Amino acid sequence: MSETQEAVFEQFNKKISDFKSNIQQYHSALNDEGIWLFLSTLGCWGIPDSRFKFVAFVITLFLFLWRVQERRREKRSFSNVINSLKDEIQSHLQENEVFRDAALHRLDQLSKKQLSLASVTRSALPFVVAWIFFGISFAYLFTW
Repeated sequence: MSETQEAVFEQFNKKISDFKSNIQQYHSALNDEGIWLFLSTLGCWGIPDSRFKFVAFVITLFLFLWRVQERRREKRSFSNVINSLKDEIQSHLQENEVFRDAALHRLDQLSKKQLSLASVTRSALPFVVAWIFFGISFAYLFTW
């Protein structure tokens, strides 16, 4: 086994660990945003005029979509980051099949455990609940 291949493998392990940390921090940030979204939605209900209430809901929607995007450290989508890491692993660890397969397996496991719908819902439940509440509230405006 080549020392350089082992060093490259360790670099990819570090990149994958950093990526995992980035995902977890993002989910935590989503929960913080979810609390503020919930409070903002309640504030929108306090506006008596329905036209201004509608405008407040739309502004809240755009503000929180913008804030969620701003909280990401990596501006690319998580799937783009995974694809980029896979390509890098394939090209830099092509000489050592064991290291390459181990790194790819670790990345696949990270993707399945951290980015599945169930995992995201579990780790960012306050955010998901706040958006559901916002959506129901916004829809209710049209039936009221």
